[in-house]
Amino acid sequence: MGAGWYGCHLALKLKKAGHEVIVFEKNPDIFSGISGKFGIRLHDGLHYPRSAATRVNCRAHFEKFKEEYPELVVNHEYSIYALGELDADGLPPKVNAEVFKEVCNELPDTQYINPKERGYEHLISAVSVEEPSIEIGAQLREKFRKYLDDADIPVVCNFEVQSIEKTTSKIKVSNGNRTEEVDLVINATSYQNFLPEEPFPFNMEVAYQPCIALSYKDTTPGVKPFSFIVMDGWFPCLMPYVTEEPHTNEYILTHGKWTIMGSFAKASEAHELLSSLEDKIIEEKIKPWCEQEMVKFWPEFAHRFEYTGWKGSVLAKLKTDSEFRSAVTFEKDGIIHIIPGKVSNIFDVEREVFMLLQQLNVKEVQGYRYVQDGVLATCLGEITKKPVIESRNTCSLQTYKSVLSHTFWSSSNVRAESPKSEDLIITPVHQEQARTGLPYRGV
Repeated sequence: MGAGWYGCHLALKLKKAGHEVIVFEKNPDIFSGISGKFGIRLHDGLHYPRSAATRVNCRAHFEKFKEEYPELVVNHEYSIYALGELDADGLPPKVNAEVFKEVCNELPDTQYINPKERGYEHLISAVSVEEPSIEIGAQLREKFRKYLDDADIPVVCNFEVQSIEKTTSKIKVSNGNRTEEVDLVINATSYQNFLPEEPFPFNMEVAYQPCIALSYKDTTPGVKPFSFIVMDGWFPCLMPYVTEEPHTNEYILTHGKWTIMGSFAKASEAHELLSSLEDKIIEEKIKPWCEQEMVKFWPEFAHRFEYTGWKGSVLAKLKTDSEFRSAVTFEKDGIIHIIPGKVSNIFDVEREVFMLLQQLNVKEVQGYRYVQDGVLATCLGEITKKPVIESRNTCSLQTYKSVLSHTFWSSSNVRAESPKSEDLIITPVHQEQARTGLPYRGV
């Protein structure tokens, strides 16, 4: 169930191993959810300085992904990771300069840059690394449709599973009009449907977040795309949105705080909020803050990028103190579930799915089955360590509620209204405020 990165990759590998596979997708086309909507980087781990496990898991299959799907990898002119001085709440980053340097030095190709020479402001330090993007949108769908067709794998779109029923020897999967009998179900729906009813046998918690990305056009694009990411806390992130070959000029702007609309215990609650979002709220209450943050660190953004719209999707995340973001795989009652992580985690999931099928090195706790040397078992320490109260943890954000009630704060901890978007883009007053880092109070 689910025709995104995890579902389609697993379908190809299972079919190659001799299994008969059918893919059900509730949307009209494959890669219609997170996998095809948001800009995707092939992470090399720097975005997770407080999660050693996530960094290790990102790098474990970084090169393998490039070898397996070379036609989907889009190299950058440069990929910048920077440590900001103060975040959107006027607080220092969650890691200090020494820790940031230690994490950056884990990569052999890290190049330290002079931020001011690149036109950046209010940064403690910055590095350039090799971290490409992955194609999304129509190009990705077209290529994967061919992969699946060539492998003779049936993909049934517009098929929203309504029931999963275990019989003596089979499992019946039905959308109300059509029923298929299978031996095993793999839940690759971003851990949003047909979840286990029994609680986890360990302190593992999933949060569902309606997230948005603001779309922009680069008016002076280079030959290759680039990315610019400030961290670690409530900081902005600018990534290419690669839907064409060669890459044109599309980018998305996200923010560690302002583009995460809320955090919920149920996926349905997150989808309800996402479906209620209106352009007016996004463009008057969210967009100005995101632009102000980006301009503060990179003033050139104000006159180089043009806003074109926004997109949204619901993400499932494990709620952890370290912001752990690797994919977790386990089986319960004949269904293999995948809690999503980063795109290169498809190979961890592939390995663990095959081990569960073959019942190799599998541990069972209260009906939950998982691989003993898999991600869940080896990363349990990070997975079960919860954020401390009042910490800046993404899984505690309720940004939309704060925006509606106006209970948000400027960088000087003074209650503030959203800055006007037109002022952010064209006024020299705002650009000076962005340069100095002083809170915006209108003109």
